[in-house]
Amino acid sequence: MKKIFMRWSLILGVFILPNVASAAEPLEGALNVAACNDISKADFSGIPEAPTQIQQVNYIEATDKTPAHCEVVAIVMPNVGIKIKLPANKWNGKFLQLGCGNYCGVFYYEKYCSDPLSRGYACITSDAGHVVRKEDVSWTDGQWAYNNMAAELDYGGRASHVTAVAGKVITEFFYSKAPARSYFMGCSYGGHQAMVLAQRYPWDFDGIVGGGVPNHLGKLMQQNLWAINNAFDKNLKSVYSQADIELLHKDALDRCDMDDGVKDGLIGNPGACYVDPDRLVCKAGQNTGCLTQAMADVAKKMYSGPTKSNGEKIAAGGWEPGTEKFWRRIYRSDGVGLVALAKNYFRYMGRWPDLGPDWDPATYDFDSDYKRHDVMETLYTANNPDLRRFKSTGGKFINYVGWSDMGTVPGEAIDYYETAEKTMGGHKEIREFFRMFMIPGSLHCRGGDGAENIDFLSYIEAWVEGNEAPDAMIGAHHDAKGKVTFTRPVYPYPLMAKYKGSGNPKDAANFGPVSTK
Repeated sequence: MKKIFMRWSLILGVFILPNVASAAEPLEGALNVAACNDISKADFSGIPEAPTQIQQVNYIEATDKTPAHCEVVAIVMPNVGIKIKLPANKWNGKFLQLGCGNYCGVFYYEKYCSDPLSRGYACITSDAGHVVRKEDVSWTDGQWAYNNMAAELDYGGRASHVTAVAGKVITEFFYSKAPARSYFMGCSYGGHQAMVLAQRYPWDFDGIVGGGVPNHLGKLMQQNLWAINNAFDKNLKSVYSQADIELLHKDALDRCDMDDGVKDGLIGNPGACYVDPDRLVCKAGQNTGCLTQAMADVAKKMYSGPTKSNGEKIAAGGWEPGTEKFWRRIYRSDGVGLVALAKNYFRYMGRWPDLGPDWDPATYDFDSDYKRHDVMETLYTANNPDLRRFKSTGGKFINYVGWSDMGTVPGEAIDYYETAEKTMGGHKEIREFFRMFMIPGSLHCRGGDGAENIDFLSYIEAWVEGNEAPDAMIGAHHDAKGKVTFTRPVYPYPLMAKYKGSGNPKDAANFGPVSTK
């Protein structure tokens, strides 16, 4: 067997000075089945930090969706599963790692390698160090973590790092050349992984895109419990009818839809939108088109986010105006949804020792239990605002959050960005390498009423390789048939897009930036 010891100084040189290395020349000719099979004969156990065992190697012929490529499944010891796809033709000299979502444990996100493969990327995904039980719904399953600190350590960040280390070595072996550029993209927990990599492993990637980031898992799961314990009865039935939801949503739009200069069903800056559910309370003799006082009180809690019983806030906000029509969907009758995600977090992941399968979410005490997040958050948290090491490498970071995202808390994302801005010396200094984009109408990672379809990979490439900072990114909204219905620019926070007053409001060219401050 050929034993692989990394050309470590060369690899580190690329990471430390990412803007010095020039992009590799595209691979000429094709690497055949024999070249792919050679990977299975190699010994990767000598990789520093990431000893790796190859499990399976397959040469995949080209289809109408993906080019021919070598697919490698491996384990980074002891338990981190990785799957890498290496294009057999015209490798662009670059490496892309995709994050996984929710509680990971599956290779579901490998399907998102199709587009990068067609661009010539070597593309890798990971299960984050564990495999979920087949009988469970993968994205809410937390039982893999029960009394399993090693798995929690991998999930908390180690897996993301060693996936990068091992993946680059396998890539270099296949092409006889190390990647000249390395990128990471992820949303939801993949966005959390993006933050972890920038904060803890700043030499791993030249460019990072992180979306829907839960910087602090405990606070996100607390928000989910807050919503469940307030907006649903003991049988997990919503306190709102569909008519109630439509009333709340219409009220928010009536108040704030025009903040972007056009009536389009989108609120450009929900953080500044003042809603008062008490205005919707039924008057004497009114039975329809209004809310009970109890319903109005619940709505105020949904907007405010978790508080103690005396009203003191214990988080940086809740769900924003404009999200109302999704409030009834956070729990489904089949047991899937935010209630299961939060329940399993606190039962199996969020405490030490674990609370266990009998813990009841209704017993969460908002006056005191928020103080008990931090033991496990030493593994999970990604809210360190000191990004000096990442900046020193020349790395670039695009962070994005949907204003209608209910899989994270937009206020927490803004709080992190503003804290990092102060830590890094101010607005000008942080914009040199880190920019956050708030996308109106966008749900968690994808979907919603906004222009949320954005080619983030091209924008991060342009920033890293051409020093073209994303002063604006163009997003598109598609209908159910995939047709573009409108485009809209998104600008780095604290800017937002506003209609110029003339021209087609469905065309991004007719919008410009205004400050939300």
